[in-house]
Amino acid sequence: MGASPTDSSKPGGDLPGVIYPLNPGFYDELNRKVKEVFPSVLDGVKVVLNKGISSHFQVMHTINIASSAGSGGQGGPQVPVPSYSFGSTYVGTKQMSESEMYPVMLAEMDNNGSLNAQIIHHVTQRLRGKLIAQTQKSKWAALQTVLDYRGDTYTASFTTVNADLISSNGVAIGHFLKRITPRISCGSELVLHSSAEGVRANTSVLARYHTPSWEILGSISGSGGFTASYYHKASDNVTVGVDWECAMAQGESLVSVGYSVDMPEANGLLKGSIDSTGTVSATYEKKLLPMPLSLVLSASMNHLRGMNRFGFGLTLG
Repeated sequence: MGASPTDSSKPGGDLPGVIYPLNPGFYDELNRKVKEVFPSVLDGVKVVLNKGISSHFQVMHTINIASSAGSGGQGGPQVPVPSYSFGSTYVGTKQMSESEMYPVMLAEMDNNGSLNAQIIHHVTQRLRGKLIAQTQKSKWAALQTVLDYRGDTYTASFTTVNADLISSNGVAIGHFLKRITPRISCGSELVLHSSAEGVRANTSVLARYHTPSWEILGSISGSGGFTASYYHKASDNVTVGVDWECAMAQGESLVSVGYSVDMPEANGLLKGSIDSTGTVSATYEKKLLPMPLSLVLSASMNHLRGMNRFGFGLTLG
């Protein structure tokens, strides 16, 4: 609905109408396909009710009943903690492609007063803007602005987080991504943290090599961090992904391997993963056609640490 991306495995794949076939896409979305391979494990029970008010407006009711440590603290009894959130989505009438229309406005608020709201709009064919606001328990938490400019073979982005020009506080982030060849893209990131103690800067560089069926991505930051990922579409229904995150300064490393199997004849989607800490996770989503109903079963277990999570989800609409 609205700003749903197209297949980014094609050159310029998540651009409206693939108008700029050599544009490399957005810097912070390059690893999206790998992340989508891995399961998202629920904790407890989640029920979602979607209701379309019109072709441009939709509302969503979500009830979560998650487990939480009881008064016994760590290792104590688990007690259910219910929560409710209400969300809405509006998609405008400015059509950028067959699957994209702008502006897009999304908002969700829970029973604690925490709000997450976004506005996304294409000011011009090349310039896209985002405004993101967050509150935590009725108190102001964050304000983020993003501007993305897409050239024929590059994308430049500028982001501010909690920027206060009077007191010179906040975070500014600059991204630049350039397609070097039809298969190779390189980019860089500059992050500036401004506070009363002064300005701190951190830089990182990134490179990606991709083909129609697989891609590899790697980045190195000035603070000593390193990330690498691999995505492979083994068939029309099977995809696999590998994600490696390493913080050399802290001496920590995490490797995760995941898979996704689409079963169209059974109207099901199976995802699973295992990481270097011994955590095994899996989710199974089943569409109960012809009813607009989806059922999700999920589990995550780590026998070495004695940590387990189980979840059940139901989506109507």
